[in-house]
Amino acid sequence: MRFRNPTSKPRESFYWYDLETTGKSSRHDRIIQLASQRTDKELQPIGEPYTRLVRVPPEVLLKPEAMLITKIGPGLLECEGMEEWNLLRDLSDHLAQPQTCLVGYNNVSFDDEFLRFSMYRNLRPPYEHEWKRGNSRMDMMSILQLTCALRPEGMRWPIKDGEPSYTLSDLAEANEIDTSNAHDAQADVDMTLSLARLVKQTQPKLWDYVCSLRSKETAIGYTTPLRKKPLLHVSKYYSKQRYCIAPVLPIVVRPNRSNEVISVDLNSDLSLILKGSIEDLRSALFSSEEERDPSQPRPGIHTITLNKFPMIAPLSTLRDEDAKRLNIDKNAIRDACTRLNESPDLPYRLQQLYEHPPTFEAPQTAEEALYDGFLPDEDLKDCREFWRDLDRGLPWRDIALSDNRLNDLRSRLKAHVAPEQMDDREKSQYRSFVKTQLTSKNQSFGEVRQKIQELRSSTQDVREMKLLDELDSHMTELAKTYEL
Repeated sequence: MRFRNPTSKPRESFYWYDLETTGKSSRHDRIIQLASQRTDKELQPIGEPYTRLVRVPPEVLLKPEAMLITKIGPGLLECEGMEEWNLLRDLSDHLAQPQTCLVGYNNVSFDDEFLRFSMYRNLRPPYEHEWKRGNSRMDMMSILQLTCALRPEGMRWPIKDGEPSYTLSDLAEANEIDTSNAHDAQADVDMTLSLARLVKQTQPKLWDYVCSLRSKETAIGYTTPLRKKPLLHVSKYYSKQRYCIAPVLPIVVRPNRSNEVISVDLNSDLSLILKGSIEDLRSALFSSEEERDPSQPRPGIHTITLNKFPMIAPLSTLRDEDAKRLNIDKNAIRDACTRLNESPDLPYRLQQLYEHPPTFEAPQTAEEALYDGFLPDEDLKDCREFWRDLDRGLPWRDIALSDNRLNDLRSRLKAHVAPEQMDDREKSQYRSFVKTQLTSKNQSFGEVRQKIQELRSSTQDVREMKLLDELDSHMTELAKTYEL
């Protein structure tokens, strides 16, 4: 199904989507289900929903825990799923429609990352769908967190263990939205869209405001001039006891990342930030929970990413009754701003702090290496021509690209798009790659089989047992095929 707009003046639309995946890692896991629905600005449907199951390549294992949540097993994927490259061909066409806003639930942190890696693995531009042709993106989870904190009237907000719950199913159930098929991608899209309509209906000014934050230029306007404008910032790094919102003061642009602004939580202890050494600050900020000194809390330093739909709001939007509920003292905020501004070297210190952030484990394969540098424009142009030729029915063409990541990806993509055109050497290389991946530390074949047995012993659910048996049989077949 294609969604190109034939008119010369495209209308703005929202592309609501949700993914189910083999696991939580966008580097190592894969999409197994996608559902989407385009709507107009009034959140009314345009066209029919688009829902697809996606086959998993042999080098990727279904995580049994994820499978029990989605209720999607390897048999269903093999029978009804489409190849990932085919899904990405459809999606690239859907998202090529100008003025499309991509939106989901917790999508900026999760679904969008899977979509980027999927585009990249299939030789498609990994970022263009987020900004080119006037496109943008939003995240309903952060919108609902802001609504709950600042304008809760008109909706019901579930409380669990004394804290607000922001899970999609809890919010939907509290507002009498059907949750019977939760964790089915299409059902999750429907729940997300229903909650968006509630926000738009009950808080229209807030809805219009958050829609404006899709523009990086708008976000920049709220953060500049730096060190002058305290803001309210929604982030998962602020506890649910604080309703995931905090007053912050943007201080300085992060080194080597012009789209990120380093800010300080005005409700946090400022002593280490103002007086501690760079080494002490770096250790307290970047160390893991296990490594950090328990007597030293994490310093209240956070970054606001201006091109990632930052959920920020002027401090003036905080009503007195909400400040009391959120335990935000406006006088204390003013005092904290004064203390921070009386430290002339603070911007330099914070830039030093982020000058050499901790390094992460290097990618082991090209499939994991999306963030090892932007792809050359000339390579992206060649990849577009490569796909145009295939869409016209021409045979596979072994193009040579300057970025070796893309050459590796192309060689393995051939096993999915045109396996009949592979020679013996290519087949042997791909077989060796699959075998190595199935036994890598990221998805150890033996550990997954052990997890299946653990889950079998802890469930009495007939459907879950059937799914676990099906996955075990699938893995037995993989072991036989690839001599594991």
